[in-house]
Amino acid sequence: MHRMADQDAVIPLSQPITTTSGSTVDHIEGCKGQLLVLSIGSFQRLESRWGADADKFDPYRWIEGRVVQGDGMGPYANLLSFAAGPHVCLGSVAQSLVYSPNANLPYLCTL
Repeated sequence: MHRMADQDAVIPLSQPITTTSGSTVDHIEGCKGQLLVLSIGSFQRLESRWGADADKFDPYRWIEGRVVQGDGMGPYANLLSFAAGPHVCLGSVAQSLVYSPNANLPYLCTL
């Protein structure tokens, strides 16, 4: 996912990272007009959020409540698969309704 910065900004990171050169970074500075890229695949594999087996698909993370709660991203289950914010995928609302165990919907929705 990429976004163009419309103003200069300092973006704090939720946790510090160590670069390949060995320095520690706790924020990213963005300049107006700069293209900022977020790696959804990297977020989906963060061990700090998903656990030691973050590289494996495990739906029991949600069923057993093992997903780290905190600053959630995305519209559903801390996943960025549907993006987030004003650019969120419109289909995310439909899938939440269709697959929700609490939805009492009198119709069948086909996406």
